[in-house]
Amino acid sequence: MNCPNCHKVLYSRQRPCEHCGAPLPEELRLPEDEIAKLKQEREEFDARLAKMRKEAAQDEEERRTRLSSFIPPRSLPPPGA
Repeated sequence: MNCPNCHKVLYSRQRPCEHCGAPLPEELRLPEDEIAKLKQEREEFDARLAKMRKEAAQDEEERRTRLSSFIPPRSLPPPGA
């Protein structure tokens, strides 16, 4: 959607135009219930992302623990020694 004043692309329909500062007409602004819905979706997304990052960190820690506890086999003496 473009600003009706400067015709540049609008990235937010919650506030005045970020380019020219012109207030957006009421019919272009997002309704409050839609804003609340978007905020709720963002919070849910952030929670899922935090959970995935925590799980990835735990998996990495487990992998490092397994690798650090690995004892390589003794090398065999060369043949004929």
